[in-house]
Amino acid sequence: MSSCDGVSGSANCSFTCPKGGSWFVCQNEPYFVGCCSSEPCANSGCPDVYPASFNHSVANEILPNVCISRPTTDWYTCNTTSPTFLGCCKSNPCGDGCPADDLLPAAWSSSAVGQLDLFLDGASSPSTASAGSSGISSGAIAGIVVGCVAGLCAIFAVLFFFRRRRKHKKSSHDSTAYHAHMSSYQDSYIGSPDPSVKYASGSSAGFTLPSSPPFSPNSVRGISEIYSKSDDQAHSDQDRRVSVMPTAEQVITELDVDQTPRRTEVYELDGGNH
Repeated sequence: MSSCDGVSGSANCSFTCPKGGSWFVCQNEPYFVGCCSSEPCANSGCPDVYPASFNHSVANEILPNVCISRPTTDWYTCNTTSPTFLGCCKSNPCGDGCPADDLLPAAWSSSAVGQLDLFLDGASSPSTASAGSSGISSGAIAGIVVGCVAGLCAIFAVLFFFRRRRKHKKSSHDSTAYHAHMSSYQDSYIGSPDPSVKYASGSSAGFTLPSSPPFSPNSVRGISEIYSKSDDQAHSDQDRRVSVMPTAEQVITELDVDQTPRRTEVYELDGGNH
């Protein structure tokens, strides 16, 4: 938006809006030209039209154009009023100006050669439907900037949250895998040895554990027999005790031992059925 002596105007201030609104030139339909309080180039027209004025230097270049939705209404170019008037009005504005209730939206005529370039007033040809001032106030621009900053902060907050959550999940997974690995490692050493694995015995340089004697049924004895023999052996050891104290010569009476082998009586059991 160009500022021409404190009011909105075209790029080179050849056209101004002395009583409010912003200067607009729509390259495409509805081909609006003039002063409006809002964007009129999106096929919505201008609901609030303001009087437009022009510089005396371009008065001779302005040709008759058209009025939107009222083709029969006359287009006016008033060079003698103060300020000058440009646009459509229900009544003749070249005396006392155009009353607010009589103002109508105007459009440049495609049949009038050079009018679009004249109204653009040095501005580059727009790539959108609108040419000239965008009509966006500084407050609206500030609001847009604040909204963009808030949106970026929200996006960064979401990214930070998901990144931290993924890092926490990865840490938990690594901890679980570590404990599982340690558990399998301990089980492999605490468990019984694999019977299928052969372990080498000592070599010639080392030693070989003695093998256990073979099992013999005759070696199994009852508890009573073991205790009985232990008592006999104790009595035998007591009989064989010899005093080690120095005494007078003693005569040891030799016991007669009957060394005749005793006959072992064998009884044959009856094999009959009981």
